[in-house]
Amino acid sequence: MKVLLLIFTIFLASALTGCEEGGSQDFDIAVLDLNGDGVADISYEESADGYFEFVDRNFDGRVDVSSFYGTDDKIVSSMLDDNFDGFLETKTWYAHGNPTVSVVDENCDGTVDILFVYENGVVRRSEKYVVTEGSSDGEIVQFEYEFGYPVSRTVIGGGVARSQYYERNKEYFDVSEVHGCK
Repeated sequence: MKVLLLIFTIFLASALTGCEEGGSQDFDIAVLDLNGDGVADISYEESADGYFEFVDRNFDGRVDVSSFYGTDDKIVSSMLDDNFDGFLETKTWYAHGNPTVSVVDENCDGTVDILFVYENGVVRRSEKYVVTEGSSDGEIVQFEYEFGYPVSRTVIGGGVARSQYYERNKEYFDVSEVHGCK
C-alpha cells in the first residue's frame, strides 16, 4: 500500500510541479521539489534490500533525514540532523515500524554521547555520557521513563571512562554504525 501511495505521490508531484524523475528507465531514483526552488527536497533511491528516502526538512539543500525501508516498506533505520548543522548525528533502528534504539553523537566526534532505549515505540530509558571538565573521564546520567515522560534521574559515578559506557550498553549499539558526522 505504501509503495502505491509513493508512486501516486511521485506521479502527482511530477505532474503538478514539473519535476523530473531521474535514474534509469526502471525509475530507481525519484525526486520531489516541494517548494518549487528547483532543488530536490525529497528523493528516493532503490537498493537490493529496499529503498532510501532522503528529506531536506528546512529547504537548505542538505539532507536532514535519511531513512532506509525494507522490501516490506517498513522503516528499518533512520539518521537525522536534528539541529540542521549538516551532520546526521542521530541514528534510530526500528522493529515493526516502532523505534527500538536511538544513538546520538551530538558533537560529531564519532562516538555515542546519548542512548535512548524504547519499548513498543515509547522511550523507556536514556543515558548520556558527560565528560567531566578538565578530565578525559566523565559520568553517566540515566533517565527512566513512564509513558514517554522522565520519572527518575540517576547519576552513575564520576570517573567513568567512555569505554565503560560502551561496555555497559554494547547490546544496544555498534559504535561503527554511527557515521553520519563524517
